[in-house]
Amino acid sequence: MNKRQQVFNLPVKGRVIRVDVDPEFNLFRRLHWAEIPPSLGNAFGADKIMIILPANTTPALSKRYADMAALWGGRENFTIVKDSDIKALPESGAVWIFGQNNKFYNHVSDALSDYDASVSADAAEFGKKTLSLADNSTIIVVRNPKNPSAAIVGLTAHSDAAIAGLARKLPHYGKYSYLAFSGDEPTNSAKGQWPAVGSPLVSILDKTVASSAKLKPRPALAELKPVFDGKRMMKYVTDLTDDKYEGRGVGTKGLEKAAAYIASEMQVAGVKPGGDNGSYFQTFTVNGPDGTPVEVKNVVGIIEGTDPKMAGQSVVLSAHYDHLGHGWPGVRDAFKNQIHPGADDNGSGVSVLLEMAHSLAKTAPPRTIVLLAPTAEESGLLGARHYVKAAKNYPADKIFANVNLDTVGRAGEKIMVFSTDSAREWPFIFMGTTATLGIKTDLVKQAVNASDHTAFLEVNVPAIHIFGAPSGDYHRPSDTVEKIKLESLMRVAALSKEVVEYLASRPEPMTNQIKQADPNAPKILPPARPKGGRKVSTGSMPDFAFQGEGVKVSQVAPDSAGEKAGLKGGDIITSFGGVPVKDLRAYTTELGKYMPGDEVEVVVDRNGETVTLKMILAKR
Repeated sequence: MNKRQQVFNLPVKGRVIRVDVDPEFNLFRRLHWAEIPPSLGNAFGADKIMIILPANTTPALSKRYADMAALWGGRENFTIVKDSDIKALPESGAVWIFGQNNKFYNHVSDALSDYDASVSADAAEFGKKTLSLADNSTIIVVRNPKNPSAAIVGLTAHSDAAIAGLARKLPHYGKYSYLAFSGDEPTNSAKGQWPAVGSPLVSILDKTVASSAKLKPRPALAELKPVFDGKRMMKYVTDLTDDKYEGRGVGTKGLEKAAAYIASEMQVAGVKPGGDNGSYFQTFTVNGPDGTPVEVKNVVGIIEGTDPKMAGQSVVLSAHYDHLGHGWPGVRDAFKNQIHPGADDNGSGVSVLLEMAHSLAKTAPPRTIVLLAPTAEESGLLGARHYVKAAKNYPADKIFANVNLDTVGRAGEKIMVFSTDSAREWPFIFMGTTATLGIKTDLVKQAVNASDHTAFLEVNVPAIHIFGAPSGDYHRPSDTVEKIKLESLMRVAALSKEVVEYLASRPEPMTNQIKQADPNAPKILPPARPKGGRKVSTGSMPDFAFQGEGVKVSQVAPDSAGEKAGLKGGDIITSFGGVPVKDLRAYTTELGKYMPGDEVEVVVDRNGETVTLKMILAKR
């Protein structure tokens, strides 16, 4: 263009049904309001804010909303009125409409016709998610019909106890267009941004045809060389799941071969041996499948620290390399004598560990980094427990922290991290990794102690477990290499490197928050799994990221006990066999009490409705 306004003729083939101008915002320009989805940030950042309370409501709701308004009131730019005091919404500033029975709430519900959302008397729907208003507070931002650049916020609160938490938390959710919170804390149960609609730079010429405009992706002007070798990581998983390793089960020759393979790769990477007698191996004895003693090996490599003040201290990066072999221990009846390759559990973790060997060996960390591939994890965390008991050069009382990688090859949008309550700094560390790497993490509050980090927690070492995502292939022969996602391995590698390098250079100790055991209790470590293993299965996979009360079901296996009983993904199990289920640990305890063929009553919360199921438990 060389004029302020210029006309162009663009010859096209076929019929034009839609025109989008600058859909990817490549031009540096001031955006039109319709290109920016309404959000809470618009509401909190407004010069003037009006809160409208419902006049025609119950005394309980009237007090609830008045208390909510009072928590935010008292500022110069805040005005609190009742809906009976005004005839129309103000045209400027932000407006908060409290309560569904507020005479102005229809401005919120009507505006949702532009989006895939709706609100009824007892539920809110955001896409495919339906939330009961009896159990969830909702916050919905729409445009002011008289001033589209201004925000209107509809707020419903489900309990008096949730008010204080809502008032405290909402200013931190500025980028979202809608939110929901459950419980008294309250806990976030839904969040999202509306799509931009009504842009003047979009012209739909034929509204009878569904259309969207998307340009072909263009390569970046410059690309940095990858920090990690993805092909090498995938080769590690492929190699370790080969049939010659026999599923890496205790008592198989394949487990011995896997240990030698990992040690040789550590040597190639330039990592020094950290096992017994100058080798990479830490050898000990466990009971095998038939109860006879079997010699097994942890594989240990070290990258020595350079700071004399940190001599003897270590950061341990661990990933167990054993798996179930032909199905032991706890083989499911349907999979007896089949090789369990264990690609995700835990060929994926070992692949990241070995890639870290290549990456970290090039550094000179102040504090020593130990790369530990424990064995016999599936038998009860025996390898990790042996390491913390027998490590000589870097004993347990000088281990700074443990980062454990287990089942990291199939992560979704967020990478899960367990046991971040073991030290005060963990949440802040992962806030930092999200800011610097853009990798999202989900810090899981559920107590899930089924991996090697538990052995470190038991000896008072702050430890976390980095985890990808649950899948229906867990402990099955179907856990194969083609289901591993390279993108997941790359993200976990980047995250692990950032965390381990920070820990290896942090001068101050971690603030230990591990709950101490009773000093008068017997000094016997509990087994990681019930003796003999759990005997029954429901066929359901828990949603580990769920932070409410109960156990949320993420998926149900076809033709399983759960599916036959009517259990569905999204159900929240609140009672099992008449016993309340508060969390995953309580649920697992109850499952351990039953035998195959037992009928049990299962109570679930399904979108706010209580549903009772009769389930006949299947054999694992």
